[in-house]
Amino acid sequence: CRRFGHGWMNVDPQSNQLVPLGTGPVVRGASGTIIVGGLEENEAYEFTCCERGANGGVGPYSDPVAIKTASRPQQVSNLKVTEITDEAVLITWTNHPSLQNLLLKVRKRQLNEEWFNVDAKSSKLVLCGEGRAPSAESQKIHLQELDPETEYELISRGGNEIGWSAATEPIVFTTQPKAAGKTLKVKCDSSNRTSTVLSWEGVEPAAFSVAVRGKKKDSNEWQSVDGAKNRLVESSDTWSIPTTQTTVTIKKLDEGSQYEFSGRVLYKEGWSSWGEVVTVTTL
Repeated sequence: CRRFGHGWMNVDPQSNQLVPLGTGPVVRGASGTIIVGGLEENEAYEFTCCERGANGGVGPYSDPVAIKTASRPQQVSNLKVTEITDEAVLITWTNHPSLQNLLLKVRKRQLNEEWFNVDAKSSKLVLCGEGRAPSAESQKIHLQELDPETEYELISRGGNEIGWSAATEPIVFTTQPKAAGKTLKVKCDSSNRTSTVLSWEGVEPAAFSVAVRGKKKDSNEWQSVDGAKNRLVESSDTWSIPTTQTTVTIKKLDEGSQYEFSGRVLYKEGWSSWGEVVTVTTL
């Protein structure tokens, strides 16, 4: 074995380490497995072997096999909690090349309850040991179905094929009080290949405005409906629609796709919770 740019060394089958060329015992047997330890992380190596006969003769070496060792996972950086509502938050982080997945754990802080995992598939809390870890590359997840006006804490560990990094310092956040007023129930009036028309009714006179959000059914990332441009935009921007407006057309949708939409209402006390989800299929 050798590290690229360095000289060849032998693999010692007893210590499972690299030793100077010409030293160490040979590997006996026609076939087998050996674990090689003590390699440098994030380095490229070449391995080759040859047969040694009973009389001490040495055959030709095989073609080298190249491998690259992995790096230890770095600690998760820039972990943040934003867009806090009465039942959901947005968790974001910065990706690192050494990371493949994130282990996100949340618990109620005041009661010192047990930790729960954040499941990437449902965007909800599940029991430890269950659920799917979010991809580090995604860099965000909307955590849903939290309790209103509750203090939580969040920690995270980055992982790859080697293992998990050290946990981050806990981030403490408090969900908003329970949303005010009657929510908004939207319905689909019509749809075609790339657009749909949604409508609603029964908005109370005390309401200031309404908002509608949407996403592809197989996605966890909600987007806001921009009523002026008639399209979906990033959810970090809340686009309000006047209460005098009771319909909105959403364009630039993908053909033959399923979307989900829901709405909410803004009152003096704040936003209502999101209403019932309606599913729309483009043609």
